[in-house]
Amino acid sequence: MSGEWAHKIKAEHLCRDAWLYIRQSTVRQVFENTESTQRQYALRQRGVALGWPTERIHVIDSDLGHSGAERDREGFQQLVAEVSLGRAGIVMGLEVSRLAREDISWQIMIRHCQFMTVLLADEEHVYDPVDPHEQMMLGLLATFAGFELKVLRQRMQQAWKQKAQRGELYCGCPPGYVIEDKQTLRKTPDQRVRNVIKLILEQFPLQPSVGALCRWGYQQSLQIPVCRDFYGRDIEWKTPDTDTLIRLLRNPIYTGTYVMGRTK
Repeated sequence: MSGEWAHKIKAEHLCRDAWLYIRQSTVRQVFENTESTQRQYALRQRGVALGWPTERIHVIDSDLGHSGAERDREGFQQLVAEVSLGRAGIVMGLEVSRLAREDISWQIMIRHCQFMTVLLADEEHVYDPVDPHEQMMLGLLATFAGFELKVLRQRMQQAWKQKAQRGELYCGCPPGYVIEDKQTLRKTPDQRVRNVIKLILEQFPLQPSVGALCRWGYQQSLQIPVCRDFYGRDIEWKTPDTDTLIRLLRNPIYTGTYVMGRTK
């Protein structure tokens, strides 16, 4: 056992299991920021150094790709359950703020750890939530984590707004177009897709309603394209239905207009 934290780790903690919580905020981080994920998995050795055998260190990694601000994280709910049932002696994470960035979830975890005398540990420290001073420290860490999240959100929103003002922010690609270089919208080189979209837009004024257009397409055995990926390269062909046609007809991109923020 590590001597620096030996006074905090007691027999009542060691007789229960250690739980390692692993989380990355987005799916993109999971694939691109692999170093952080590896560091989190390597914390098993920290648990061993603190006195827990390897076979009694359990890993919860089902929240990879989920933000700490989400309340319904499956892995976090499992962790709270293990703590409240008295099965955990210590909860470990790369940073204690990774447990939750949302104040209510954080307070729930701390209260459970206090009531069940469960320790919290990260790469550098071991915290005892029962100790008033360390309880205050954990509260400050939670406050800083929440503030950092708000600042990051504000910066992202400002970046999105500036990108939208340049006409480069897209929430997806409409059929008939492809997104190149992650920001440039161009007409698809697929002539079949372009011809079908043109036919639908030309036929709509000749029909009394979208339902009539849908019936016409069905009678003509028409297949309409639907984008299955963000960049518009993966096309699925399907039988016309009113919902798909309405989304297509209401998209201002077919009038040559860029619009962002049509809903509140």
